[in-house]
Amino acid sequence: MTKERLLTWCRWVAYTLLTLMVLVSLTIASYLWLSATKTSGEIKLSGLSQDVIVKRDAVGFVTIEAESEADAYFSMGYVDAQDRLYQMVLLRQLFSGRLSEWMGPKSIEIDEYMRFLGFRRQAKVMVQNKVLSDENLAAMNQYSAGVNAFINTGWVPPSLRLVAGAKIEPWTAEDCVLIQKML
Repeated sequence: MTKERLLTWCRWVAYTLLTLMVLVSLTIASYLWLSATKTSGEIKLSGLSQDVIVKRDAVGFVTIEAESEADAYFSMGYVDAQDRLYQMVLLRQLFSGRLSEWMGPKSIEIDEYMRFLGFRRQAKVMVQNKVLSDENLAAMNQYSAGVNAFINTGWVPPSLRLVAGAKIEPWTAEDCVLIQKML
């Protein structure tokens, strides 16, 4: 192979690899952009008794203006799910001792330890035995309804789609207690 031919071949390989990298990058960027949740404009939700105003500042800090606490908690659940559904669902799996359902056998020891600690059982007992005040339980139920309203939109973050597929279990007051206990 002559020097010129080798140089031509190397250029062709370099241009091909560069083109592939650009195409893959554009594909990933467009997928992420198209899969982003709606965080501006108007969203109609059943579950609210009155209109709620959600504002986000330049860095994403959220302010919720609602006429009732129930609507505020519902909206907070919806917004939290918009912003961090992956984190919420992953923590629920971890703290429930169910991480290996997604991550495989390498995380079984973590699941065994979490089940030994029994935080999921404790959360369930707290909700079932009404250890929480009626106000706190109502707030957690409204928050959960907001999270579930977002889950029911069918939008799944790409990172969560990789591990959980498109199916996400509904959020419950028990999940709220579990996350609070662990954090």
